[in-house]
Amino acid sequence: MSTISSKAMPPNSRRTRSPPTPGAYLDFPTAWRHFVDVIPPEDRGDVVKALAKAFSSPPRTDAERERLVKAASACIAWENSASRLDRDENSHSQPNQKYALTTARILVHYMVNGGFLGGGAANRDNNYILEHIARLRDIPIYVVHGRYDRVCHLYQAEALVRALRDAGNNAVNYFIATAGHSSFEPEIDTRLRTIMNELPPMTSPETASLQRGEAMRHAEEPPDVEAGCRS
Repeated sequence: MSTISSKAMPPNSRRTRSPPTPGAYLDFPTAWRHFVDVIPPEDRGDVVKALAKAFSSPPRTDAERERLVKAASACIAWENSASRLDRDENSHSQPNQKYALTTARILVHYMVNGGFLGGGAANRDNNYILEHIARLRDIPIYVVHGRYDRVCHLYQAEALVRALRDAGNNAVNYFIATAGHSSFEPEIDTRLRTIMNELPPMTSPETASLQRGEAMRHAEEPPDVEAGCRS
């Protein structure tokens, strides 16, 4: 999600010595250029807002639809380029149009709402999870992070794990994979599948309620009743 959260470099960045805005685009300049080339020049200062504007109303003409598909496809192609360890950022392969439109729309919806973490738009200074880490104290947590993730850097996973343990969570399982950002990276995919396969079976609330009721009923029965039932 955060692959497109950074703003594009300002037009005068080459003429100043101020550091550029942090972002994955610094690590994948060619792929980023392929992406922003489809964004109108006047909207390149904030590509999230540009995409949100494009999705704000349905296309009325074939030309508008074509521009929307092109922008959505470029967005997803950029996401794929920045998320894989061995992805060729010079690749011009394009995703399925329907998939691109759907996924880009969801991606932008989350971005403009800051991932629904504390409200508001995407903000690099939003530490909502860390600031409310106590809520996760009693929940078993699995953290799987790619060592070479250039979208969400490894230090972010380190900060999360450290905060969880400092809050008293003793059920934190932390794995660093030889991978980038995507959950489809081979080592991350294998680790996630292993974690899911080793989790205890899920029980529906209804079944759990019946099981608790049955256990309480047996616990309340006097010993002679149990003996009588077995005779």
